[in-house]
Amino acid sequence: MTKEKRSRKILVLTTALTIFALATIITVYAVAILGTFTGGPVTVQKITAVVSYSDTNSPTGTWNSTLQALSGSPWYTRLEVAAGCHGTVTVTFQLQVNNGTWTDTGTPITTSVVTLTGVAQDIYSAVDGLNGDNFNWGAVATAPGTYQIVATVNSA
Repeated sequence: MTKEKRSRKILVLTTALTIFALATIITVYAVAILGTFTGGPVTVQKITAVVSYSDTNSPTGTWNSTLQALSGSPWYTRLEVAAGCHGTVTVTFQLQVNNGTWTDTGTPITTSVVTLTGVAQDIYSAVDGLNGDNFNWGAVATAPGTYQIVATVNSA
């Protein structure tokens, strides 16, 4: 094979590879353009709520941010969620005792899924989150001392 024929073959091969590479790039570029989609906006919100206590467990009774209770007497808690919160959550209520530092004690109670609808609503320390089965923390916190409930809200 002469140098001229070999050079011509190399030129044809190089040209063919270049055309193939350009065709591949154009095809990939066209697919990328056809596959770009933008979703709608996502609003991330903060839940605003307070833990409150009652010695009567009446939904319409008095609920306060602190409570004085006698040893062995019943007391209850609920999480009062402010208006404007939406989504599905679970709430875990954990009793803590202050022995110089706040320490978890007893078994926590976690609600089933609760739907926040945007209106102010109360979630009670019951598996169903409702008042009827609200847990009596006085049955667990029997020793004299200072106790609190920590309510942890998790997305469901």
